[in-house]
Amino acid sequence: MRVRPATAAAFLATTLSASVIPAAAQAADGAAPSDTTFSNVVVNGGKDVVLGLATKKTVTIAWTATDPDGVVASWAYLWHGPNTDDADGRLPTYPPAGTCTVSPTDRTTSTCTVSFGVDAKRDFDDNGLAGTWKVLAEAVAARER
Repeated sequence: MRVRPATAAAFLATTLSASVIPAAAQAADGAAPSDTTFSNVVVNGGKDVVLGLATKKTVTIAWTATDPDGVVASWAYLWHGPNTDDADGRLPTYPPAGTCTVSPTDRTTSTCTVSFGVDAKRDFDDNGLAGTWKVLAEAVAARER
């Protein structure tokens, strides 16, 4: 199995405002080239996530993962910082696996979603994490036979 990451940009500020910038997914941080592609990445239905000092919200990330061998698993999370290795913020802290549904007409394409809670009081110490956040989506492609 191969794990393939991709990133798509998102905005997140505390008054956490998140929206995905339409952009093609790209391999993250020097990852090996892959046949896996990610598209249709949407955070919170394309609407800003706005948090006050004590706000609790559920955020959903949706995406499409495509691989010629098919996708057996995929997950995604939001991160803030210069790169994923030096991220100073990550939501959720421990990303749950996404739920993926294989297209009934194309076994190489899966639509995926993950939802997680954000608690401003617990997850943010100050406004230092305001600004641009990104989405990291990864997928495990089925082994070539």
